[in-house]
Amino acid sequence: VVSFLNHTFRRPSTSGQTSGIRERMLAQARMDIATDDSGITDTALVRRRTFQFAAWIAAFLILTFLIGMLPTIFVFTAAFMVAEGERWRLAAGVSAILAVFCWFVFDELLALPWPDSLLGTIAPTLKDFVPGI
Repeated sequence: VVSFLNHTFRRPSTSGQTSGIRERMLAQARMDIATDDSGITDTALVRRRTFQFAAWIAAFLILTFLIGMLPTIFVFTAAFMVAEGERWRLAAGVSAILAVFCWFVFDELLALPWPDSLLGTIAPTLKDFVPGI
C-alpha cells in the first residue's frame, strides 16, 4: 500500500541527478517487477485513474453488500467491460461464464458459504434460486 501511494502521489523529479540513485536503489531492492513511468508526466491523469480504480473497488464492495457476491460478480464484470469499451454481448457472455465458474468452484467444489447480503436478508426465498445472495 505504501509503495502504491508513493508511486501514485510522488512528485516527478526535475533534475537528472537522481537517476543514478534510482538505478542503484532498484538494483539493490531486487524487485521482480520493474515499473517504467518515465513517459508519464501528467500526474492528474495518474490520480484520476487511481481514483477511478478505487471507485470500481468500492462499487464492487457496495454491490456485494446489497445484492450478494455472485450477482455482483456478474453485474460488476459486465459494467466494467462495457465502461472500458467492450460490446454488451461480449461483456454479458464473459460475465456469465465467470459467474458460473465462481459458483461451480466456490459453491459446488469447495462448499464455501456466501456472505450475507441486504437483498438476501429482505427476501430470503431468493437464496433458494440464486446462490450467493
